[in-house]
Amino acid sequence: KAQDPKGTQAKDAKGQDRKSIEADSDSKDGNEKQKAKESSKPAQKKGGISLDFSFLKSEAEVSDVYGSKWIRATVALEKNRLCIIKESGARSEVAMDGRIVDDSEKRKNAVFVVNSLFAPSANDIILAFESAELFDKWKGRLQAASFYHNIVAMQTKAAEDEQERADLAKAAAAAKSKQKEPGHKRAFAGPTKKLTISELVLREPSIRMEGAVLAVGIFGSGGTLKLSLPDITLKLPAAQDLQVLKLDISAKASVPDQTDSVLFLEFRPVTVTKQGKQVGPPKYWTCSPLADWTPGLLQLQLYKAPPVYALSSQRNQPKMGSFLKLLIHDS
Repeated sequence: KAQDPKGTQAKDAKGQDRKSIEADSDSKDGNEKQKAKESSKPAQKKGGISLDFSFLKSEAEVSDVYGSKWIRATVALEKNRLCIIKESGARSEVAMDGRIVDDSEKRKNAVFVVNSLFAPSANDIILAFESAELFDKWKGRLQAASFYHNIVAMQTKAAEDEQERADLAKAAAAAKSKQKEPGHKRAFAGPTKKLTISELVLREPSIRMEGAVLAVGIFGSGGTLKLSLPDITLKLPAAQDLQVLKLDISAKASVPDQTDSVLFLEFRPVTVTKQGKQVGPPKYWTCSPLADWTPGLLQLQLYKAPPVYALSSQRNQPKMGSFLKLLIHDS
């Protein structure tokens, strides 16, 4: 059969129309999906003060505050200094501190920079930018520049406060590492030496004795804490001699048998605070290097606080007539 060219052309035209319609439909669907996707993103706020004080440079049109005469110029901003460079090469500089910055109605994408809203001055200007993006950027930066010294002072104060807090925390941690706290424990293994803390003799005690404890710790000869044993609560006798107080302790303990180790014993009285009774800092103390131990009775002189854990730094002040008795066992 002879084919009809017109019919074939009409059919092809219809096919092309269908493809065009389908393409348009796909394009619309794609655009709608893209719009939906973009609308699901959080909106970004335009404008706002920027705390960026780095160098910024752009082309702009510059006018006086009345918008009567405009000239092309290059404007540059760094920290709180605004520099205007005209095409002729003439330069002028504006200190931004304390200036008022806001939208100007004299031209699109324009911002005014003035000393006062009530009285004009020679340095009042308007800056107009080519795009809304540049306008938003410059407005935020100029507003920040007007508060430059205040912002820098606030940032400096915040940094100083943060450094001071860090220094205080560091000092507290260093002090804590040097001074043994009650209740600190550390496991140890290996050979040990055994002892009995027998008796505490304290001449003319002038402190609160009820609830006092004896803190026991092992330090290196250089003053580093190695081990802390549980505190020993001291029991007062029913009848007390106000001149010489004798406390029977009879507490047994085991400590690592290391030649570099030093036994420290601290008498810690109770202090009364608003929060109640608390174990206070050492009042009296004594120490004994384990290398000096031999089986038998050992009498240690008590010293006045504060304790010094490094043997080479000790300049001890004795508490006269006061001592602590230990019984070193034969291991």
